[in-house]
Amino acid sequence: DGRTVVKNEIGLLEDMETLPIPNWDLFDKRHFYKPFNGRAYRYGHVEFSRGCPQRCSYCINENLQKLYKGKGKYFRKKSVDNIIEEMEYLKHKYNLEIIKFWDEEFLIRSERELEELAHKYKKINLPFLIDARLDHVTEKKAQLLKTMGCVNVSCGIESGSDYVRKNVLNRKMDNKKMIRGVRILNKY
Repeated sequence: DGRTVVKNEIGLLEDMETLPIPNWDLFDKRHFYKPFNGRAYRYGHVEFSRGCPQRCSYCINENLQKLYKGKGKYFRKKSVDNIIEEMEYLKHKYNLEIIKFWDEEFLIRSERELEELAHKYKKINLPFLIDARLDHVTEKKAQLLKTMGCVNVSCGIESGSDYVRKNVLNRKMDNKKMIRGVRILNKY
């Protein structure tokens, strides 16, 4: 009768390994160009992981974790080999000059996994930008980012107050860890 609302059940979370390589052919070519560091580059925007295991009070992820409970692993990521295959294809098909990785926490990967990615990323040879938590920054990870061609790391601080971050924002990261992370990133 057209007046009935059907509410579907929440679907299962997709396995990142089964997702196809994106097809950007329908986008107007002008949308590939974005500014960075005083110049326009032909950008590619990709994500190789989804979900964030953190439970910061101001972020949607805590609610999404509850919504998708029992629907699969909330934090998912693609294998290094899938990342490289996708990057090779996108770089050549769309003539990319720079990449923005939209992973919510790029440095959540282990040093071993990031080392494997760095080794295989050499053939991609594109500068890239990431988002990361400062408490996941290590000397080794920063060195690997530099060798891979990372040109920008965006990090949220939210507040300079340990109390506010811990008790209001539910971000379990103290000032010492943040300062240490910034110093390491600046070093490399």
